[in-house]
Amino acid sequence: MMYCPRCSAAFEHAAKTCAHCGAILVDNPSSVSCPTCGKQNRDDRNTCWNCRATLDGTESSPAAAEATPLSDEESAVLCPHCGQRNRPNKKACWACLKSFDGSESAPTRARVIRLADNPSAVLCPHCGKQNWNDRETCWNCEARLDGSSADSGDGAAVARVAEQRLGSSTTGINYGDFGVCRRCKRIRVKTERSCRHCGCADYAITIGEASGGCAPYVAYLVVGGIICLIPAVGIPIGLLVAGGGCCGVARKQKARENELRLEALRLYERIAQSQHDDARSKEQRGTALAEQGEYQEAVPQLLEARAMGSANTQTTLALATSYYNMDNYTDAIPLLREYVAGESEDKAAKEMLARSYLAACRVEAADPSPDTPEVPSGSEVTRDEIANLLIDVREYAAPKLRQDIVLFLASSFVQEHREDATATDVLREAVGLEPDNALYLGQLCTALLNQGALDEVATVAEAISIEKHTDVGILAYARALAATDDTSAKSIPVYERYLSLMPDDTDVRVRLCEAYNASGQASKAAATCSAGLSRDPNNVGIRYQLALTNLMSDSIEDAIGELQTIMRTDGYDSYISKNSAYRVLGRCFVKKGMLDTALKQYLLSDRSADTLDQIYDLGAAFEAKGESEKARACWEEIYATDVRYRDVASKLS
Repeated sequence: MMYCPRCSAAFEHAAKTCAHCGAILVDNPSSVSCPTCGKQNRDDRNTCWNCRATLDGTESSPAAAEATPLSDEESAVLCPHCGQRNRPNKKACWACLKSFDGSESAPTRARVIRLADNPSAVLCPHCGKQNWNDRETCWNCEARLDGSSADSGDGAAVARVAEQRLGSSTTGINYGDFGVCRRCKRIRVKTERSCRHCGCADYAITIGEASGGCAPYVAYLVVGGIICLIPAVGIPIGLLVAGGGCCGVARKQKARENELRLEALRLYERIAQSQHDDARSKEQRGTALAEQGEYQEAVPQLLEARAMGSANTQTTLALATSYYNMDNYTDAIPLLREYVAGESEDKAAKEMLARSYLAACRVEAADPSPDTPEVPSGSEVTRDEIANLLIDVREYAAPKLRQDIVLFLASSFVQEHREDATATDVLREAVGLEPDNALYLGQLCTALLNQGALDEVATVAEAISIEKHTDVGILAYARALAATDDTSAKSIPVYERYLSLMPDDTDVRVRLCEAYNASGQASKAAATCSAGLSRDPNNVGIRYQLALTNLMSDSIEDAIGELQTIMRTDGYDSYISKNSAYRVLGRCFVKKGMLDTALKQYLLSDRSADTLDQIYDLGAAFEAKGESEKARACWEEIYATDVRYRDVASKLS
C-alpha cells in the first residue's frame, strides 16, 4: 500500500500520487506534524513542505535547497519544499509557488481564477478545504467533517463559518478556465503555455474531453446492434448490452469528470492562497517602508498589493501617504478620498487631503490668486466637495493650515459670489488676516448687504480708501449708504463712483443730489439731476431734487416750473406727497414776494407741524410788511389747529 503524507489516504502500490490532494505517495504510513503550521509531512523530511520550518522545532534556515531529480523520471525535478514533480527548466514549484533557490517567493505569479460552488464537495468546518462527500475526515487537517471531534468547539459556530467560507471563497469558479494536459492527464490552467507538471507544450483539452469520448458508446451500440440481428432472443439481449455498456461508461466518465473538477478546485485554492499570501507580504513590506520614510520603495510594493486584491484601508492610506510625501498630489488625492470615505473620523487623513487640495490647486496663503482655484486635473472631485472638506477641517486644523484654508476658501467664494452665512464667516476671518485685501472686503460687504447688516457694511468698507475698493465693494457700500439715507460728505465719493458704474440707479442719484445740497454744492446737484433727467425725463424723484436745488440757488421760477411739472404727472404722489409739494411751492412764492399766493399753497396742505411752521413764518412776513390783518389770519389758522402753538394765543389776545 502507498500512503499520502498530506491527507493520509491509502492507495494501491502502483499509484504514485494522491488522487485527493495531488501529493507524492510514500510507502511509510507514519507522518510528522509541523510544529509551526500543523501540516503532515513524511517522516524522512527535515523541513515542512508547506511553511519550510524545521520539523524538530529548531530555527529554520533560509539557505537554498538543491532540487533533487527523481530516480525513476529524469525529466522531472522534485520540489525541495513540498515534494511535487516539476519540469527541469522550472525555477519555482507549481504547487507551493516557492523558489528552488530558497528566495522568498516565486519569480512569477499565477493569475486569479474564478471559483464556483461545488455541490459534490463537503467543506471542512475547521480549515475550509473541499472534500469528497464520501469522506469522514478532512484530507488537509484530518479533522472530522461532521465537527464531532472533542476539540471542535461550538457546532453551530463551526457551521456558520463553513457556510461563510463556502459562499465567499468558492463563488464563481469557471471550470472552462482549466484544461487537462494531453501527456500527463493532470489539471492545468488553460492560459499557461506549457504544463506545469510535465512541461508538455501542446494545448490542453477540456475536462469533458479528458473524462471520456464517444468511442465507447459507439462500440457498445455496434455490439448491441449485431446481437440484435440474432433471431428471437437477439433483440432484448442486444438492447441490454447496448444500454448496460453505455450506462457503465457514463458512470465512469462522470466520476472522472468530478475527479478532474475537484483537482481544478484544489489548484485554484493553491493559486489563490499563494496570491493572497504574496499580496499580504507586499502589503506589510510596503507599509513598513512607508513608515520608515522610504516612499519611493514603498509605492511599487503597495501598488502590487492593491493589484493583487488587497483592499486593506491601511494599504490605501500608506500608499496615499507615500504619494503625498513625494509631492505627487494628483495620485494622492483619489486614494485619500477613498480612505476618508470609509474612515470619516480620521482627522489626520482629512488634514492630509486638505493639504493635497491646497497644493494641487497651487494656492499660497501669502499671495492667494484672484482667479478661481482649479480642481485637481484628472480627478472627479468638484469644487463643492473641496469646499465642504476644507470647511470641516478648518474647525480643528492647526493655525497655519487653518490660515491657508481660510484664504483658499475666501478666494473661491469671491469668484463664486457665495453669500451664505458660512461664506460670511470665512470672509470675516480672511479680512482679519488680510485687512487690505479689497477682494475679500468687497465680497464680505456684498454678503452682509444681502443679509441686512447695513451698519456692518459701512464699518467694513471704511477699512480701506475708496480708490482701493473693487467695483463689487463699491456697489455694496453705496447701496448700504443709500438704504440708510446717508447724505454726509463721506458718502459723496462713494455715490460718485457708484454712478460711474451704475448710471441708471435713481435712488443713489437722488441721495447724491441730497448730499450735494447738504454740503452746499448746488451746481453739482443741478448737474447730477440734469444728467439723470436726460436718461429718464419722467423720473419724479430726480425732478423733485432738481426743484429743491433750484430753490436753494434762488432759481425760483425754475423751481416753480419743476414742481408744477411734477404735480401734472400722473401718480407723482407715490414718490412725494401733495402736502410736501404745496409746502415747497409756498416757500417758492414767499421767496418771490407773493405772500398771498404762498398762503393759498399752505392752506392746500395738511396741518402738520411743518405746515404750521411755514404759516407762522408767513404771518411774521405779513406783520413785517404792516399787513396786520393778513398776519392775524395766519395766526388764527394756526390757533384753530393748535392753541398752544408757540405764542399765537398772545398774538391774538
